[in-house]
Amino acid sequence: MKKYFFIALFILSIFNFAFSQKITHKVLIDNLLGNDNYGFSLIYDDKGRIYIAGDGGDEKKVIFFVMRFDNQLNVDKSFGDDGKVFLDFSAKSINLSSFNSIVVDKDKIYVVGNIVNIKGDYDIFITRLNEDGSIDRNFGNYGKVILDNIGGGDWDDFVRSFSIKDGKLYLAGTTWKQGNTDGFVIGLDELGNIDESFGNKGIVLLDSIAGGKWDDQIWDLYVDYNRNLFVVGGSYNDRDDKGGTRNAFIMKLKQDGNVDKNFGNNGKVVFSSLSNYDSIAYTIFLDQKSNIYIGGDFWNGNREKSWYNAFIVKIKNDGSFDKSFGNQGIVLLEKIAGGLGDTLLRKIFVDKEGKVFALGSSYNGNNSDIYLLKLNHDGIIDENFGKQGKIIMDKISGYDEDVGLNFVFDKNDSIIITGWTGNDNQRYPFLIKIEK
Repeated sequence: MKKYFFIALFILSIFNFAFSQKITHKVLIDNLLGNDNYGFSLIYDDKGRIYIAGDGGDEKKVIFFVMRFDNQLNVDKSFGDDGKVFLDFSAKSINLSSFNSIVVDKDKIYVVGNIVNIKGDYDIFITRLNEDGSIDRNFGNYGKVILDNIGGGDWDDFVRSFSIKDGKLYLAGTTWKQGNTDGFVIGLDELGNIDESFGNKGIVLLDSIAGGKWDDQIWDLYVDYNRNLFVVGGSYNDRDDKGGTRNAFIMKLKQDGNVDKNFGNNGKVVFSSLSNYDSIAYTIFLDQKSNIYIGGDFWNGNREKSWYNAFIVKIKNDGSFDKSFGNQGIVLLEKIAGGLGDTLLRKIFVDKEGKVFALGSSYNGNNSDIYLLKLNHDGIIDENFGKQGKIIMDKISGYDEDVGLNFVFDKNDSIIITGWTGNDNQRYPFLIKIEK
């Protein structure tokens, strides 16, 4: 794979914004693993290093990668093979997985994703790397843990979020069970063993969250300082005889995996008022006061003539809406890039001042641009950020499509963003740094 790797670093002059924040660096990861490459997860460690995890390949094979950069977005060549590590745990030659996550804890790098087993079904893998990028053989089974058949359905299992707190590992996602999907949360210890004190022998299954009999999907997980777990996603309601539509939701679990019945309505809040059609929560964040912020997308009209808009909801730690935020606790986002089409939200973060940052992609009239938005603590746009509260990024690689998926803050409060850029024939992961 060595010959297919190329990185270009640019000090940008084309992004000459007339405001205090400015894009100063861009890394385009070109020809890494075939034509299609994506950056999904991003971590900034306590030593000032940046890790990006993603996958790449073509229609026949997809392989995971991890890369490490310094704070100026230079490749750290002391990590792995010239700054990169490739991971391929699939049992079959075809692996079309498209998600992974990375967490750094005590100088150990945990990478989580989906792989294909010998039967062609999706399983979940966790691997742990040492600080130099080598596989830590003391973790799991010679460096990896494979999880399958989580819901008892002997079919696909997908991980969507991963977190570590006080030496405990938590994975959340979706598992097939008896013809539909359930949400799950799994607890492990720091060596990769199932934590049988959590849930039912290490597993919590969540179904019929919004009242329907169809699919329940978890997309993000947040673990607070007391090891309470909050999960968000989408669940079918029982609105009609066709299986209903999906509602965004949040659920709270205690540290032992039991549902916290004192939160919301018997442990959950279902956001049925967002749309008459589908809504899904993709991201969650808790601020320093334990206020909860949830972001995602909703279908804003009928299925044939409409599109997705984004939402941010703020609720208190008991599950009630914080009506001082936005309109009764809700902020709706549309046409951020100016076009009449999808506006999607994939990541939110709240700083110590209570300012809310939201990252996603928005239709500009022809294609997709990346946006970074900043709101004040009351949900009103912060006009001092970017241009009228937002920064729009387009044609990062010279191609039309740009999608933002994740971002972090570094020690200097600069913002680092990842996602993918390209067109129908080729896509590249990227890193962008925005400084004050």
